[in-house]
Amino acid sequence: MIYCKSVQMHLSNVKNVQNIRAWSYKVARNTIIDFYRTEKSIEQLPEQIEFSDDIEEENDTKEAAACIRSSIKRLPEKYREALELTEIQGLTQKELCEKTGMSYSGAKSRVQRGREKLKQLMTGCCHIESDRYGNIIDFRILKE
Repeated sequence: MIYCKSVQMHLSNVKNVQNIRAWSYKVARNTIIDFYRTEKSIEQLPEQIEFSDDIEEENDTKEAAACIRSSIKRLPEKYREALELTEIQGLTQKELCEKTGMSYSGAKSRVQRGREKLKQLMTGCCHIESDRYGNIIDFRILKE
């Protein structure tokens, strides 16, 4: 119905009758795009939302963060600086290269090498389990 109205409204704009088929497809395509663009899906939240008060998980997260920070401090200066600026302070690698005066590829390499060295330090004192994308799914400090 909407498509027919669009065709009727804009039929007078067609300059070349030989291209009417292509024009008609374009009108149909744009009508469909407009329909989905304006349709807003609204999901209703359930009346009862349960929140987890898992204090143990919060403590584990704090313990992991403390372990990572102390391990970063044990890295050689150039890797420590790169990881502190990017991972802790949140600078992008582009901002890192601008701040330190090194090339962009050099900054990228330094961050990657720093991450690898940090991983080596961490696997010596911690159990780290990750998924296939490298996201940490389990972390425990090994007790000596």
